[in-house]
Amino acid sequence: MKVDILALGAHPDDVEMSCSGTLLAAVAAGKKIAIVDFTRGELGTRGTPEIRAAESAIVLCNAVNDRHPDHGRGSQLATEACFLSGLRMIETLGHNGQPQAAWRPKYVYHYIQDRQIPADFVVDITPYWAGKWASINAYGTQFFNTNADPAAPQTYLSGQTFSHFMEARAREFGHLIGVEFGEGFTVERTLGVKELGDLI
Repeated sequence: MKVDILALGAHPDDVEMSCSGTLLAAVAAGKKIAIVDFTRGELGTRGTPEIRAAESAIVLCNAVNDRHPDHGRGSQLATEACFLSGLRMIETLGHNGQPQAAWRPKYVYHYIQDRQIPADFVVDITPYWAGKWASINAYGTQFFNTNADPAAPQTYLSGQTFSHFMEARAREFGHLIGVEFGEGFTVERTLGVKELGDLI
């Protein structure tokens, strides 16, 4: 299945928390997206076969450095998998058992998660803010919920403070580009534009 944007995450909720607004904007623009989680909460696996199958031009993945060590490792796995998937001498098989052609994404962007990292660029997600929260709430047991069992163990993510932080972070990124809500990304190479008018 060929997609325009492939979002990779170390954990099942990483993409939703960090770049679901960007993905909703892409879908609204007619782009095909896919999400690959490296784990289901246990040990992860390399994503090279999925990257080749997706043939995406853009890959979004975990922050290079973050509070949770899996995020940095997920970022490294994704970056290496994107590179390795373009090497013709590394053979992988698709879901149909047939060899896959080498494919390397054109862009690899790292979504900013918990740590305060300066963004290389910010995507305006204002029209998709409600959709972002809906995607986060799909993981209702992970995050603050007024209907949650009060006896359930409290985690870094489950308190109302974390929900406020996520909104404040999105507002801060939005403020940087003159909109209400935004999502920040970093890149490991210099960004270029064809025209200065492409910037907002």
